[in-house]
Amino acid sequence: MAHSDRIKGMEKRLEKLGAAFAKRKGLSNDAPWVREAPSDTDRWCTEHTKTYNEHWQKEGRPSPYEPFPPEKYVGHLFELFDLERIVFIEKSRDLMVSWACVAYFTLHAMRVPPRHQGGSLCGWLKCR
Repeated sequence: MAHSDRIKGMEKRLEKLGAAFAKRKGLSNDAPWVREAPSDTDRWCTEHTKTYNEHWQKEGRPSPYEPFPPEKYVGHLFELFDLERIVFIEKSRDLMVSWACVAYFTLHAMRVPPRHQGGSLCGWLKCR
């Protein structure tokens, strides 16, 4: 079986699994919040994701999973990422800058449509 046929087969299985999961949970890709959630990085991070806090018990938190904190500086950081191609950040461990970077790039990676050029990439790597 050709590599492209395997990829197409996996895509079809993933679609079926996603549809079955959504049906079981009563979710719909047509829901307004599904379209709005990824429209703004700051909104997506603060309203539609959760971060894991490994120190949650020491800090007396009710759960290890919490929404991304709605800090203004994080929104400004996301705006900066959109405006500049290269950004240097002097960071502090307490400002969640690393998490903000991961969140930003995760959302933007999810927005990029799949290219399915695995075969050509493999060929390129063999040439090197």
